[in-house]
Amino acid sequence: MNTISVASIDDTVPVIEANGGTVVVPKMEVGEMGWVAYFTDPEGMIHGIWEIKHAG
Repeated sequence: MNTISVASIDDTVPVIEANGGTVVVPKMEVGEMGWVAYFTDPEGMIHGIWEIKHAG
């Protein structure tokens, strides 16, 4: 499974869906590190997207 770092999961999910992807695990917080979500591409492969939590 690939995990892709993105600036914003909230901004990335609509792009994924517009291109035939389906979110299978919605955005969830991972402690103090950031957020992750998982989606399938049009061929059914699962991928993760990761947004780092910035200090401040």
